[in-house]
Amino acid sequence: MKYKIYGTEYCPFCKMAKELLDHKKIEYDYLTFEPHSDTLQELKDWTKWKTVPLVFEVDEKGTERFIGGFTDLEEKVTE
Repeated sequence: MKYKIYGTEYCPFCKMAKELLDHKKIEYDYLTFEPHSDTLQELKDWTKWKTVPLVFEVDEKGTERFIGGFTDLEEKVTE
């Protein structure tokens, strides 16, 4: 399993998500947006999630599934 994270440059939880995956040696892609980016807002509206990071699981076929934010990622990778 790999992850895709959508976040901003100055978000402490985005940084913690990257550090967690680096520490666990789990592959991920990180996409950085400006805090008031239209694309980021569209992602938030689509996922019904108000904060960053927006974390998706990516399966071996490349299918993405939204799982939530940092706390949800932390629960997934420490199960």
